[in-house]
Amino acid sequence: MATCTNYLDDNFAQTNCRSGRTFRRNIPGGGKATFEKKIEKARLQTDDITLEDHLDVSIFSKGDRAPADKELAEMAETIPEYVVIAAYADIENILLELAKALDQPAIKRRMGPGFFGYLEGTKLITPEVTEALMDLYEARSIATHAKGENRITPGQAIEFLRQARILEDALKKALARLETPKE
Repeated sequence: MATCTNYLDDNFAQTNCRSGRTFRRNIPGGGKATFEKKIEKARLQTDDITLEDHLDVSIFSKGDRAPADKELAEMAETIPEYVVIAAYADIENILLELAKALDQPAIKRRMGPGFFGYLEGTKLITPEVTEALMDLYEARSIATHAKGENRITPGQAIEFLRQARILEDALKKALARLETPKE
């Protein structure tokens, strides 16, 4: 597993990994940490991912998830933070499966930047997927700590859900590559 060093100060946390990747993220409530910026940056990455990997972008219209995603989208009107938490929990579950498949420690609280870098280092995910995961990781944290007028909007929650489903699909493809027997 990638060896990472964490640094922390009042406005940001930084993780330096042996793979050479450095992840710098704002702490919720810190100066420039806004959900909108993270979600927009992740949208650009997920757009690249769908083009590169030919992923299905009609996430909400079909498949096993359609009823659950419709319900989450409806919940966004009253509890947008829940939608973000639920969507990211699905990503974390696949990350846990990947960790187990790679014989890595599968601890939910460790499925963050260091593990993203590890997956990229093993060529299971692209740099775009890594960056988008990082942005959604940070956006989830921002959304769960935002209060009052800083709360996220229903539209932002639905966009987070859309991006989470794209990343979930990319991670499932990585897991499938691991589970496919080598000839």
